[in-house]
Amino acid sequence: MAVLKTNKDIIEYIIKVYMGKLHTSPSSLPIQQEFDVVEEVYNRYLSTKDVNDLRYFFALCLRIRHGRRMPWINTREAVDKLIASSIISNKFTDFEALHAEVGRILKGTYFAQGPLTVYDTALNIGYVLKVLPKKFIYLYAGAWEGAENIAKMCKLTIDHIMDVSVWQAPSLFPGIDSMYIEDILCVFKDIFKMMSVKSPITTKDIDDKVKFSPFIPFSKEYALKRMQYII
Repeated sequence: MAVLKTNKDIIEYIIKVYMGKLHTSPSSLPIQQEFDVVEEVYNRYLSTKDVNDLRYFFALCLRIRHGRRMPWINTREAVDKLIASSIISNKFTDFEALHAEVGRILKGTYFAQGPLTVYDTALNIGYVLKVLPKKFIYLYAGAWEGAENIAKMCKLTIDHIMDVSVWQAPSLFPGIDSMYIEDILCVFKDIFKMMSVKSPITTKDIDDKVKFSPFIPFSKEYALKRMQYII
């Protein structure tokens, strides 16, 4: 364990730890564990064409990250809207178009229409459709907290949706894709808060933030029952 003395040292060590895991054991990161589950269920649907597999896929897209507290009645409404839209059959050229379409579909559905759920849902759908954020970064909840604290230190003006190149500056997260910068800002938000008040930070503080914890999603049977579909 070593004390990291400068902000540059701290950010470089965060990048080293996070990207090291991403490149050597990606499934040890919660974000990749979630993507793996979503992709497995989507591939199952492609094989079976069973509408219940599609319902489960969309329920996961809505709830697997930050939407766990969404009432199941609202989840069902959102799932039905996503199925009716045929969104997974559309040919999106970029994530911005996909994100806008998810927002349009979920508008008016309580708990599902919020910007965080719209982003999470679009990101999960985008992962299986191979349409991911490139130009912009989307900052909500924990990622917004992390971004705010970095903004204080670097005198940045931030917004919930902004050009990712600002965050790919050499002094921040050069060469890292948008969705991973967003995840870093969220995972290490407490570290960035400590940095903003000049609290001592050690390598152990950062290592502890990315310790492996197996991700166990809700089951298909549980989801369908809670959404009151006939199985």
